[in-house]
Formats: sequence, structure tokens, C-alpha cells
Amino acid sequence: MRKNKNNEVSFDENVNYDELKQHEYDDTKGYIFYTCPLCGGEYTATFITEKNGQTMCIDCWNKTADDDDDKESLSVWDAADIYLSKGFDEDYRFGYSHEELMKALGE
Repeated sequence: MRKNKNNEVSFDENVNYDELKQHEYDDTKGYIFYTCPLCGGEYTATFITEKNGQTMCIDCWNKTADDDDDKESLSVWDAADIYLSKGFDEDYRFGYSHEELMKALGE
């Protein structure tokens, strides 16, 4: 995985990000959001991945997992990036408090 120098977002080397719809928002300090081709959700590059040749977001990847053994728990930093990309929606806290996630984002 490579990192973006500006905001430390990880990029999956198996994903062609140029093929994905991209968005930038004034209130997210230079983060680029990519649209998942399966569900249409917007995510930073860290949460766009590839499985069996299909580019998808982490939420779609989790839905395709065969069993719980394939799933990994999210670190507070990964959860914070998703929380940010989902507009601070409380459904995307992954067991962390708002304060913990904001601290991980450096806010």
C-alpha cells in the first residue's frame, strides 16, 4: 500500500483509483473520496479495495465475506476514516465513541 503524503491515506495497489468517480469537499481538509462501484458509497482510498478482480468498498467487502473468520476488526484510525467519510454518521462508529474517533482524526 502506498500513502498520500498530504493526509496519510493508504492506497491499495490492486485498485485503479483513476477509474473511480472522485469527490473533494471543502470541509474535509483535502481528502479525496472515491465512489464504490457496487453500492455508490463515498470513501477515502483506505476503504476501497479489490476482491476477486472486483473493486469495492470495505462495507461491500464485509458483505461478501464467507464467514466471520474472514473479517478483521477495525482500528480506531480506520474506523475514524470511515466515520469521516460517512459524514460523522453514528451508525459508522464501530463501537468507538465520537470523542475517540475525533481524537484519532486529530481533531
